[in-house]
Amino acid sequence: MAAEKKKIGLVLASIHTGISQNMWAGFVRAAALENTSLFIFPGGRLNARQDFENLRNSVYSLVNEENLDGCISWSSSIRYAMSKEEFELFHSGFDSLPYVTLGFKSPEHPCVEFDAYNGMKALVSHCINVHGGRKIAFLRGPDFHQSAQSRFEGYYDALKEAGAFHSPLVTDHFNWEAGEAAAVQLFEERGLIPGRDFDTLIGSSDIMTLGAVSYFAKRGYHVPGDYHAAGFNNSAESRVTESPLSTVLQQFRGKPCYGESPFNSAPSLCGDEQGSFQNSYGYYGTEKTQACRRCPSQFGTDHQGILRLRPSSGTPESRRNRKKDASPGIFS
Repeated sequence: MAAEKKKIGLVLASIHTGISQNMWAGFVRAAALENTSLFIFPGGRLNARQDFENLRNSVYSLVNEENLDGCISWSSSIRYAMSKEEFELFHSGFDSLPYVTLGFKSPEHPCVEFDAYNGMKALVSHCINVHGGRKIAFLRGPDFHQSAQSRFEGYYDALKEAGAFHSPLVTDHFNWEAGEAAAVQLFEERGLIPGRDFDTLIGSSDIMTLGAVSYFAKRGYHVPGDYHAAGFNNSAESRVTESPLSTVLQQFRGKPCYGESPFNSAPSLCGDEQGSFQNSYGYYGTEKTQACRRCPSQFGTDHQGILRLRPSSGTPESRRNRKKDASPGIFS
């Protein structure tokens, strides 16, 4: 008689936006290979009222020992404007189960963390060294999100090492979907003009960058004619624009991460109450030597990670002199 399948729950905010579209499908594939039943709980961000997202939160009450043998909580995806103490109290509701968190550590439970710092730092350094960026604007993510802070620190350190940091080019904290609001702050409140006051725009996520790019396009400022743009997470949204967005893909132990590797690590982590280990972010592409598509010789074979970028054409000055009606593209 075949052994009964283990029942593992996956808690996350959604399965239809951002990086979650890549990740949840990977968990499904891994569960099938491990002969495990996977139950997905896309219950939204906690107490988030945009699009009535909080109405889905009740789904999380189903994550208990009566329904599951264990749980993987993508904790950083569901936290929204909550204090650390409030968030830990929420997770204590899972304590009847062995569980692992992703991105935000819960006391006495193992956590898989993502090294967003090095991914963002390498992306910014590439913009500087290969594409000639010197005045790089940055859209900051939410202040309660640890990875958002790590992404800003990677941006800051890359520019500081290059002697090119300009504090007015950094926005206040905005939520992931508020890229347009961040662009409003740069353009309307601070009077910063793409191509004149900044040559590159980088968002804490792809969705943030795309919101800002859309805002500036409505006002006659286009990529790449006026400025460059890049994002973070290699989300599906980054690939459905008129020109694919330059972005950073998270990795797990040196391999592109779509959910399989964290899933496979969960059983061993569940046996270690204090365990924690760190993933890395890489750049999205196919081969290291072709990471920058048509400019591999500029990138070098010793560069670690995977980056999906498109090379610039011309100097920053020549790009600024292009017509405003240039067809949109990212690092084209």
